[in-house]
Amino acid sequence: QRMLLQLAGLSGLVALAITWLRLRSIRLATIILVVSVYSTAAALAILYYTGGNMNLVMTMLPPLVFVLSVSAAIHLVNYYRDALDETTPHAAPLKALHYGWRPCVLASATTAIGLLSLAVSEIVPVKMFGVYAAAGMGASLLAVVTLLPIALTVWPGAPQTGPQANGSIPTTRLDRLVSWIGRHDRVIVIASVALMIFMGLGLFRLRSTVKLQYRFGAKSRILQDYHWLEENLGPLVPLELVVHFDGTTDQSFPRQLEHVQ
Repeated sequence: QRMLLQLAGLSGLVALAITWLRLRSIRLATIILVVSVYSTAAALAILYYTGGNMNLVMTMLPPLVFVLSVSAAIHLVNYYRDALDETTPHAAPLKALHYGWRPCVLASATTAIGLLSLAVSEIVPVKMFGVYAAAGMGASLLAVVTLLPIALTVWPGAPQTGPQANGSIPTTRLDRLVSWIGRHDRVIVIASVALMIFMGLGLFRLRSTVKLQYRFGAKSRILQDYHWLEENLGPLVPLELVVHFDGTTDQSFPRQLEHVQ
């Protein structure tokens, strides 16, 4: 919890700075940040009100939802900027939502399906992370397609001007990139599929584990201690021992605690 509180503020500042530098609008950057923070809070609220527990795996839920919310919000804001050039600032949010809701829904749905696939895992923390991450994506999508247009309506912008109206890349450079991709589309697709297949071969070498020692470097002190204990004492296996006092005992509760100690 302490790490989340410390890193959340820094992550928010970094996201705000990068969004402002790319969009050249502190107003849009602030709106995106607020919507993303709200989405993250909604995901954590789902975890809390459904009786879920925060564990080492679940700590990835807030940054995951936050980053994906920022991404979806930026996509919708780009549609909004295009709409500003076609209609009035008051009508632009609805026009942006009309053009952008399908891509946002498809992107969020495919991501949620991928996260939900973790629910088939036999490792309970991984399974619960997949379920709650998918639910968090649903909450994020709902926030982006509702709160973001409302915020843009209440706090409208003006049409962008200049060669960098839609980003920091000049139009001529972007046009050359798009033209090059269009001329070599088949080569790009074939190369991408071949690279995907080659990298996918590594999936057969993956091994899942929940052992704590695999989270440290091979030369770390804690792993050296682990190896020494296993070589000289035996395998380090977690063990829970339940001590039960039946109803006939005459020992008081503090006395029972002393007995267990």
